Amino acid sequence: MSITRYLEKHGKTMPLPIPSDRTFRYAVVIPSMAESEGLPETLRSLAANSGLMLEDTLTLVVVNRRPDSPPEIRDDNEKVLQILRDNPFALPNLHYLDLVTEHGVGGARKTGMDTALLYLDHSVNPLLLCLDADTLVEPDYLRAAAQLRTQPGAIVNFRHRMPEEPALRRAIVEYELFMRYYVLGLRWAKSPYAFHALGSAMICRAADYVRCGGMRERNGGEDFYFLQSLRKLGPIGFIGNTTIYPAGRLSDRVDFGTGPRLRKLINGEKQEFYHFGIFIELKKIIAAADSDPDENLPERLAGQFRPETRDFFQLQGFPAAWPKIYRNTPKTPEARRRAFHTWLDGFRTLKLIHYLEQNAPMLGRLDYRHACAMLLEYYGRGGSEAADPVRFLAELRSLDNH
Repeated sequence: MSITRYLEKHGKTMPLPIPSDRTFRYAVVIPSMAESEGLPETLRSLAANSGLMLEDTLTLVVVNRRPDSPPEIRDDNEKVLQILRDNPFALPNLHYLDLVTEHGVGGARKTGMDTALLYLDHSVNPLLLCLDADTLVEPDYLRAAAQLRTQPGAIVNFRHRMPEEPALRRAIVEYELFMRYYVLGLRWAKSPYAFHALGSAMICRAADYVRCGGMRERNGGEDFYFLQSLRKLGPIGFIGNTTIYPAGRLSDRVDFGTGPRLRKLINGEKQEFYHFGIFIELKKIIAAADSDPDENLPERLAGQFRPETRDFFQLQGFPAAWPKIYRNTPKTPEARRRAFHTWLDGFRTLKLIHYLEQNAPMLGRLDYRHACAMLLEYYGRGGSEAADPVRFLAELRSLDNH
């Protein structure tokens, strides 16, 4: 689909005071709701990037609220708008949208990214970069992001900032530890969906943004569903030579994600981890499908694996779906492997994991000590169940960055 056709059919755009002949190679899109404290620090960190890169970068802040937002959010947004008008950061090409949306952060990201398409130079394979208003970047952020060339998208390395308050600090450590553990488990199992679904760390090529249907309008989880669709176009890369720093903080602004999860942890809910045995089962499934994605794949999956795995594939309709997929896919093993992983996508993989933990004996959740020690053992690094979560997080960060 061409960019023009995409915008005509699916675009959510708003005009910017930019001359029609002024275009950019990069656009950084930042949703912002009641961020008068966090956003200035984010923009200041972005302004520390190379002047040459910034001259070729559109920075677009989408100041957003719901139609029923309370007065304190409206008032804070007005403060943000005034800060953006004054631009004390001397940030070139800084623009903003004042948006009312029922779709929360997903609606803000989509409107910002769709609008940015209008001002990009599409002859130079331009990039769309996503940040959050409470996320700091390093001075080489733009140069590192510009390395994305052939892959549809990438995730930038990240580290949550740690607050002084002990309970919140521990909650953030455990939450990021869970994030790393999950992605490393998927990576060990050879899943093509082994990447972090973190909105503030996403980068994509504008052409592939359009090809996968653009950002999803969801209040939470929009990054997960967008990246899943982007992955079906090609691998999601990892940019490890720079780091972004999201703020770990309590929030109820989205339906699920970092903020709501931290609040539950602070309120006493334990952060439990998937049993690594689930990733062992997933690896066997993927190996069987990748080695020989023939027309008898459903029967082989039913006969070789746990009965709970067989039940899951039956409930998901795979035995009926695969023959049609097989007939309509080019007759090469690589094409049929891609077709299988389009069916067993990131969301269905997560459903499989949840099904196994709920139905398979001995595959219930573990505490972080047992789970992380097992993961490190399978990665050949060894692991002590006596380690504290901070030490485990350091190990998993190192492993995740390779």
